[in-house]
This record gives sequence, structure tokens and C-alpha cells, in this order.
Amino acid sequence: MRRFCSSKCYGQTLKRLAPDFWARVEQHGPDECWPFQGSINRKLGYGTIAFEQQHDYAHRVAYRLTYGEIPEGAFIRHSCDNRRCCNPRHLSAGTHKENMDDVVEHNRRQASRDSLVSEIAAARDRLERLERALERFDG
Repeated sequence: MRRFCSSKCYGQTLKRLAPDFWARVEQHGPDECWPFQGSINRKLGYGTIAFEQQHDYAHRVAYRLTYGEIPEGAFIRHSCDNRRCCNPRHLSAGTHKENMDDVVEHNRRQASRDSLVSEIAAARDRLERLERALERFDG
């Protein structure tokens, strides 16, 4: 992955990217979520964007375009818990601890666990159907 020579260089590249970036964001009212309409990281659910051989999460780009550089070591947090959201009003910089506190407060970890349990149950059902189909085929 290519690195930029400086944060100034990165910022200038972002400014050139801004019109194309915001065109990929479905903007609604000022307090509503603005979902990114481009590529989505299937594993994590965040919007992703590539530019100048660099990849970044869409919410981080939205934060930089609106507020400037992300403080060193900071995480960009969503007050709305919508990973695709790029509404600057829903984004804030925070520490890893603050981000993990948000996870606990909003019960995201339990939701992720419940989602995995549902996926496992669905996979077992598919496996059982396939095994029955194979038995009919072999029988």
C-alpha cells in the first residue's frame, strides 16, 4: 500500500477526491444517517474507498474532509452505530477505550454474537438439506 509523503499531501489528495466521494454518499436530513453507496467491506460492514493506490474506510474520509486530520491513534466513532454512515454529525474521534465502551454500551458485541449464532444455525440447516438431497441421489 502506498503511503503519502505527508499529511499535507494526503489532505490535498482528499480535497481532489471530495466531489467524487460525496457523490457516493446518500445524503439525507442533517440528523439522519448518510449511508455510503460505494464498496462495502463484507467482513466488517464499513464503506471502503480506494484512491491513489490507497484504501480507507469511508467514514474516516468523511471525517477528514469535514474536520481535518484524525488525531494520532484516534478511532472514528459512530454515534448512530451504522458502519456505512458518513454523516459528519454522527462521527467523532475518540480513544480505543472510548470505542470499546461504546461497544459495551450499545450491546454491539452481543448483537454480533447473536448474528453468528443465527448464521451457524442457517448453515446447519443448509447442510442437513444437502445431506438429505445426497441420500436421495445415492439411494
